[in-house]
Amino acid sequence: MRKYAIPVITTITLLTIIIVMFSQIPNEPGFTTLIPIDSMSIQAISIFVLLSIASIIGVLLGLFLGPFLLLLHSKIVGTKKTYTIQERPHLSGFRGYKRAFFPALMAIDFSMHFAGLTFIRDLLLDPTWFLSESGSASWPFVTLILLLIPCIAISMALFSAVWVILETGLVYKTKDENSESSEPIETRSAGGWYMSVFRGYAGFGAIFGFYTFAMASLSLGSVHWSVPLILIPMPFILMIMAAPGLVIFDIIQQRRLESTQRLAQKYVK
Repeated sequence: MRKYAIPVITTITLLTIIIVMFSQIPNEPGFTTLIPIDSMSIQAISIFVLLSIASIIGVLLGLFLGPFLLLLHSKIVGTKKTYTIQERPHLSGFRGYKRAFFPALMAIDFSMHFAGLTFIRDLLLDPTWFLSESGSASWPFVTLILLLIPCIAISMALFSAVWVILETGLVYKTKDENSESSEPIETRSAGGWYMSVFRGYAGFGAIFGFYTFAMASLSLGSVHWSVPLILIPMPFILMIMAAPGLVIFDIIQQRRLESTQRLAQKYVK
């Protein structure tokens, strides 16, 4: 359990800094009706706590999503292809922060696509707050932060499902060895195929999403130009707050090993 000390301490440290920082805010009414405590500082702190909880929920959902994605792969990409199992060594170190980068980007990308929509604003924010002077200047950013809670759960579910598929060690060949094609035969990973798709979307989507979010926010006129810049450190903050979910995923790895092996055997002929 010692290997989890750094991610746990880092998350607690960041949360402590957030609590101290937002505790300095005067006791003003809250900005959202989704959190029942009508206090801006408590609601802001609650969002970061909920991000960690959402990451845990996402990881657990991914355990059930993995078999479905593998079935989907076999029906679309793996049609008429033979799967085999390639032994994968178990790495002992905690790789959480490295793993959390692309899920964080994907969650931010999802959030940016919906944060500027007025019907989402009306659904998430208190109308008294977003019609105020401070609310009109920052509501797209606050909406985005609130959307990160369900979006980090979704992205963690998708990526943890892929990690489960990677653990099966299932690989397939791009074509039959008896094929008359001159192209070389490649061995590819079923989980690696999904990982390439998800990482590519998260990377390019985040860049495009940042541009569209910034332009949409600034077009409102009331939003200060510095608001979109606050998103720059957000992937790293989200990575830290998602660490509890990655710790849970790592802890239960040995417990799910038997079910993962059974899942792999279903596709080996």
